[in-house]
Amino acid sequence: MKKYYFEITVKGRGTFPFDMLRYSHCWPVGAQDVENLENSDRFNVRRTVSVGMIGNHVEAAHCVERFESFMWNAEITMAERV
Repeated sequence: MKKYYFEITVKGRGTFPFDMLRYSHCWPVGAQDVENLENSDRFNVRRTVSVGMIGNHVEAAHCVERFESFMWNAEITMAERV
């Protein structure tokens, strides 16, 4: 199966579902995304985090569904073949 680099934009508030990074083999794309993972004094502020992952379209769709199960809206914003 062909592999792609995906960027997924995740939006939500409260505690970021950190386990998703491990489970979906994804990582924050930039420094601002790393900062937006933290919820210290912005617990109820809606935050946006872009994460990258390498996989196929099915894996990316499952990643989106899993983020949404944690009440964080997610959408694939970029897909590029690797």
